[in-house]
Amino acid sequence: LKLILNRLDTLQADVNDMKTEMTVLRKDITHLTEQLDLTASHVLKHTEKLEKLSIDIEYLTQRDYQTQKDLFVIKRNLKVVSD
Repeated sequence: LKLILNRLDTLQADVNDMKTEMTVLRKDITHLTEQLDLTASHVLKHTEKLEKLSIDIEYLTQRDYQTQKDLFVIKRNLKVVSD
């Protein structure tokens, strides 16, 4: 009987240890979830900024093309005038 009681005490201690570990794990999971939410929020914010930059770059590329085209026309007209 003493052996059984010792074994039960050991099992109870093991259960208590497992409860403590589960509590720690729950806190860790909660913390990781909060960090994941924060990271997702940052990723979304930076993605939106990148999309805006992409639009700006596309606009500038088109403007540069138009400027190059205008310069070509001006140079051609100057060449015609100078001839």
